[in-house]
Amino acid sequence: MSARYAGDHNDAANNAKMLANLAGVPTAKRTAHFHTTLVWVDPARPDDDVEVDGEVDGRITVMPAGDNGFGYDPFFYIPEQGKTMAEMSPAEKNRYSHRGNALRALAALMDADPVRFGLPKQAQQPTTQPTTEPQVNEDLEEE
Repeated sequence: MSARYAGDHNDAANNAKMLANLAGVPTAKRTAHFHTTLVWVDPARPDDDVEVDGEVDGRITVMPAGDNGFGYDPFFYIPEQGKTMAEMSPAEKNRYSHRGNALRALAALMDADPVRFGLPKQAQQPTTQPTTEPQVNEDLEEE
């Protein structure tokens, strides 16, 4: 379903139509997922676009729960978390959402090959065990 499922973008109308279409469908069969596709386009490299996807699986509830989020969030229940997207804090939602998953996938590709994305090559990470002391970057100027 999209933001225009019931016509013009209207969350209440979309949710009402969704619930009407799912009337009588058992909970076990009310599966759903949110999906996002992100595309990185560099005009200087038209043949090297990068596409990543992010998804989150869940179920559609009968009753809304939670005040955070928008759209289908109050009805989108994630069983592993025991709550709807609208019941999650912003930090939790970012951790589990389709958008967060897509952004993490893109960030991983950027970390693996920063030059491809026009970013400076990252310095080699030290192989020693981390310490509990804060590390000082000698390249940074003091203010």
